[in-house]
Amino acid sequence: MNSRLKNIYSRLKQRGLDGLLVSLPANISYLVEFLAGDSYLLVSAKRERLFTDSRYTEEAKACLKGKIKLKESNGSVFKSIAEVYP
Repeated sequence: MNSRLKNIYSRLKQRGLDGLLVSLPANISYLVEFLAGDSYLLVSAKRERLFTDSRYTEEAKACLKGKIKLKESNGSVFKSIAEVYP
C-alpha cells in the first residue's frame, strides 16, 4: 500500500468514518496512479477497490498489478459497489 492510501486510512480512522468514495479522475490518479474517465475508488477500513467499466479493465489490471482489487462494473457503478460492500 502506498503512503497516500495510508494517509487516507489514517484520516478515516481519526474521524470515525467507514470509507471514502473517490470519483474525480485526477484524485484517483493521485492515489493509485491510474487515470480513467469512468472509474471510482472506494477506500474503506477493510479494503480498497477500483470500480471501472470494461473499456478500462485491461489497462487498470496492467497498471495496478494486483496492488488494488479491481471490479468491472457493467451498468450502475453504485450497484456494483453495493454488491461488494453489502
